[in-house]
Amino acid sequence: MIEPTLRDLSVEGHRGPALAPLDVPATGAESLIPATRLRRTPAGLPEVPEPVAVRHFVNLSSLNHHIDKAIYPLGSCTMKYNPKLNDEMAAMPGLAGAHPFQPEELSQGAMAVIWELQESLKAIMGMPGITTQPAAGAQC
Repeated sequence: MIEPTLRDLSVEGHRGPALAPLDVPATGAESLIPATRLRRTPAGLPEVPEPVAVRHFVNLSSLNHHIDKAIYPLGSCTMKYNPKLNDEMAAMPGLAGAHPFQPEELSQGAMAVIWELQESLKAIMGMPGITTQPAAGAQC
């Protein structure tokens, strides 16, 4: 069975739950994220009610091998931490050909991407630090 995307399920005007009012001072994204990294137009996200979104992700999760179906096979730690999106990003020109033992001066582009990702995640989540340490051996 092919699971429809949230965009396929989207109906204009459908929204998720209203969030509770903030109990801390509001801080706009403009004060946390450089202007060059902010969207100029709305994201155009799918409009689905919360139960539809939850059902969608539960259906997706059941397509994966999981402990409720059977014992995890050998190599499960490798599989569960390597979503297809990560594979696509790692295959991008400039990253795919990088060798782990190449000289530091040839790795500056990849290091810049990692540093910028860390800085962006820190700003978005309001945390003092972020690690990009591999979650599994297959990511090394």
